[in-house]
Amino acid sequence: MDWPTTLVAYHRTKEFTHETIPDKLLSNHDLKPGTWALVRVLEGEVGLVDLNEAREGMLTPKVPGFIEPDMPHHLVLHGPMRLYIEFYRDASIPDDDEESP
Repeated sequence: MDWPTTLVAYHRTKEFTHETIPDKLLSNHDLKPGTWALVRVLEGEVGLVDLNEAREGMLTPKVPGFIEPDMPHHLVLHGPMRLYIEFYRDASIPDDDEESP
């Protein structure tokens, strides 16, 4: 997957397990406009369902999941796992929520 080279990380979730993962991540949702995400599985396997493509990709510690803006998706648990999610924005686009120094 080719992400814009201007993406910068701005948030990382805490680590989730199969017992602590928020229900929202297991239900259909998408990211706010201009947000990209990277799902990093630390242990186990997790399905990433892309509702635009109607397909499920399997995420593992060696295969992260890339989520583009406006991509409806949800995660599917396939047993015990640990993961976290990193969020990115395009640094070439001004962020209205950012305060000036």
